[in-house]
Order: sequence, then C-alpha cells, then structure tokens
Amino acid sequence: MRRRSIARVVRRRSPRSHTAPGRLAASTRFSADVGIDALQGPSELIAVASGDADASVVALDLLAQAEHGAGAFAALVSDDADLLRRVVAALAKQQPARITLYRAKDLLAGVKAADDAAPEHVLLAGRGAAALSAHVRHAGAVFVGMHSAVAFGDYVAGTNHSLPTGGTARWSSALRVDDFVRWTSRVSMRGDLRDLARAGAAIAAHEGMRYHGASMEARA
Repeated sequence: MRRRSIARVVRRRSPRSHTAPGRLAASTRFSADVGIDALQGPSELIAVASGDADASVVALDLLAQAEHGAGAFAALVSDDADLLRRVVAALAKQQPARITLYRAKDLLAGVKAADDAAPEHVLLAGRGAAALSAHVRHAGAVFVGMHSAVAFGDYVAGTNHSLPTGGTARWSSALRVDDFVRWTSRVSMRGDLRDLARAGAAIAAHEGMRYHGASMEARA
C-alpha cells in the first residue's frame, strides 16, 4: 500500500490506549511537537446501583466495559447485598471478566466514592441511584437511570466519547470544539503608567528581578 504524506498539524486527538497502545506511545513521544488533547489511559466504569436496579442489565453494562481489554476497569458499588448477589449470579452465566463489586454502607456513600475516583464513566442504575446524580461532579460522563446504557455514549448518544481517564476528570472535561481553538493575549499599554509601574516594580524588587522593574519604570 502506497503511503501518502499529509501536511503537518499543530494539534490532534490522542488515540485511546486500550485500542492503540503503540499510537499512544508515539503520541507521548511527540507531544512536545504536536498538541494533543489528552494522553488517555484505559477505559473506566464505576456503576452505582440501588436495590431497584435490574441486575441482569447492570451485569451487561459491566461486561460491556470489560470488553475494552485487560486494562479496562469495571466496578459496581451498591448498598444492597441482594442486588450484588443477583449481579454475581448474572455474571456467572457469562464469560469470565475482571469486574469488581463493592458494598457501600449506604447509597450516598457509594455515589461519593465514585465521585472521589473521578472515573471516565459513572453509571447510576436504579431510581435510588439516579436520584443522587447531583452528587457526581467529577466524571468524564454520567449515565443516569436504567435506560442509560454506557454503550449509548460510546456510539449514538451524541456526547463526545473522548473522555478524561485515570482520575483526571477532577480537572478536565470531554473533548470539545474549544480544545482546538487557541487564544493569544494582546497587551497595549497607554496613558499614565506611573501607578502600575510602581506596583510592578515593587513586586519585581521582592523577587530580585532588577531589570523587570527598570523596564516598567522606564515607561512611567
């Protein structure tokens, strides 16, 4: 197959590590030369389910997450022991997968634990869990209610599927158009600059930056 060169770019979307580890390594290597939206790690899902959730459907969400590969993280948190048992039974009927189940002291504690982890995906399954959606502020995407399969977000829900991973949802968001827009600050000073120069020079003097202060005072 003939290779064709393309024009140099200044910014690109990072490949996901669970689908293209080699390309992620290349992105890391060249990140100083080409802007990358994020170096995304393995995919993550924390499902928080109340007792009224459909255990068989929750099991399918966990199995779907596990399909992302060996590095994928799939976990279920619930305060309902019976629901956890039913999910375990549903999982036992399928192919083995690395899925972790946790029992929380109460549903709110489970939701807060998911928020603290700041994963790529949070699923709130069941009416009780869905009612606590306002408590999830740190996640790449939140799927609320039993109808909201995470796979919808992967393919057809309309939300961006390039999401922060590895706890970076504490400070970052899904890929958006703004990530490919660049701003440059423009400074044009005019008028009487004596007060500004005096204030700036005082800070420069404190930092031992003699010529910083002198350059501002020369404009006053």
